[in-house]
Amino acid sequence: MTEVSVVYNDGKGHMTINCEFFFPAPQNKLNQMLNIVELDYEHREDAVKQFLDYLEGYQKTCEEMLPKIAQEYSLERTKMSELKDNVDHCKHTNGVPFTKDELKSAKETLKELKKEVNSLEKDFKTLQKKLQKSKINAEIVKGRLEKWSW
Repeated sequence: MTEVSVVYNDGKGHMTINCEFFFPAPQNKLNQMLNIVELDYEHREDAVKQFLDYLEGYQKTCEEMLPKIAQEYSLERTKMSELKDNVDHCKHTNGVPFTKDELKSAKETLKELKKEVNSLEKDFKTLQKKLQKSKINAEIVKGRLEKWSW
């Protein structure tokens, strides 16, 4: 767990930021947090560097997970389309007709595959959005660090 502690107002204010729960953050929340971090003049650059390290690791993890989810989605989608064709024609792949029980079972399996495919698609899109948000967060944090560094 990555936590960053900030002390401001001559030790009267204290905040601990848990990066796993905070990032990726909406821009307004990130700017509010950076304004508070800015008050800890002595340690603000270290805190921002920790945020950047966390965001870079988060982005790397997301980029590694996206192809895996896409591959799993593709496999499940293929299974689903093949089974749907079989159910629509009431026949096995080899052309032998389904019995009533087999057809019922195939329809249930198809229903479960649809749920799985939809879930994987949702996970993929969510991860893409989080990755994009984390990249925006990293740009904002870098901009603030550059502002403080000069």
